[in-house]
Amino acid sequence: TGEGEQKSLKFSNGAKIVLNSNSALTYTIGLLHDETIQVTLEGEAYFEAGGNISKVQPAFAVITPDGVIEDIGTKFLVSVEEGRSRVILQDGLVRVEQESRKGSDSEFRVAKGEMVEFGRDGILKKENVNSTFYTSWATGFIQFNQTEIQAFAEYIEQRFDVQVQITDPALAGIEMDGAVYFRSLEGLVRSVSDVIKVPVYQSKDRKTIYIGNHQQ
Repeated sequence: TGEGEQKSLKFSNGAKIVLNSNSALTYTIGLLHDETIQVTLEGEAYFEAGGNISKVQPAFAVITPDGVIEDIGTKFLVSVEEGRSRVILQDGLVRVEQESRKGSDSEFRVAKGEMVEFGRDGILKKENVNSTFYTSWATGFIQFNQTEIQAFAEYIEQRFDVQVQITDPALAGIEMDGAVYFRSLEGLVRSVSDVIKVPVYQSKDRKTIYIGNHQQ
């Protein structure tokens, strides 16, 4: 995929991959309907195992320079960068077998809502996150669970490459609950404005998002 481009792959067993921009993958599928799909990834992709997947073996085996990631009936995101791989689990469970480690400590599992970064020498970072903030580019869905406006503003800046200004510091701590479905930044802005009952809008040059009243 090129700059700003995304592509989706859907398989006959219900599995799905959405490839983010500036990324590449190759995949191999077996002759059997439910045989594991072997994927080699550069960049970032979102994976859904689908509802028709056999529980005997994983739908995907994602091969990175740092290890192999296998799903266990799940939805997850994989990002591959130089020197590290990252897994963010939205639903289900995944297991990871690290490339350079052998024996009982070579495998670990990632649970729902966890983000794990790992390299050839082991786990680099592990924390609980709002997984939908990371996967929303592929799903068009964000789940808020007592999410503060400040955290939402940081997400917008990272995801859409715009600046966000919270015009009243008192707004930063407002918490949001519920879910938002969107197809564009404009749609997301309108939905959040409706949820928090506060004006949220873009500047005329589309480079800035204002949360709260702002005098142009």
